[in-house]
Amino acid sequence: MPSTVVAATVAPWLLVGCGDAAGSALPPTAGFPEDPTFPATLDECGESLNSLLDADGDAEPRLDASYSEALASWSFPDEYCGIGVFSGVCADGKRVLYRNGGFTSEIRYYEGEQLVGYVGSGDVGICPSVCPFSRFFGTPESVRCEAPSFEALCDRVPAPADGAAVWMPFANGQAPGGCDL
Repeated sequence: MPSTVVAATVAPWLLVGCGDAAGSALPPTAGFPEDPTFPATLDECGESLNSLLDADGDAEPRLDASYSEALASWSFPDEYCGIGVFSGVCADGKRVLYRNGGFTSEIRYYEGEQLVGYVGSGDVGICPSVCPFSRFFGTPESVRCEAPSFEALCDRVPAPADGAAVWMPFANGQAPGGCDL
């Protein structure tokens, strides 16, 4: 049977999944260095925020945009907005911008106007890992968000009444898991 290769770009990192119609997969190291290391702890799921900002590329809005600039560019009153585009606040006062297009999502965390954390997620992952679908930039504390409350930035998808209904990897201070699904 022919092999199928699916690739998704999520933030500045690439995730690749391989297999054929019968469900057999390529060897776990296919396409990776001889001795791959997969994240085994929460800290290994992240990198410094500077490493993300240095690789900014063509993100819209740019990754170093202030909260106000990013908020203005994420407000889509009458346009397609995927699964949801929300602004919010965590219990500790951090501001959150969240958007989920279905296959990928991003969460930006701000203290005042300054970006302090970022989480990028996709629907294709690499196992074994404690964070196969998501990666954070900043510190585990900068992407932690307890008791979030949200407002919709798109009229087509209302904000959830319960912020816990929004999937936010690392927000509880733990790696999201997912290889055991």
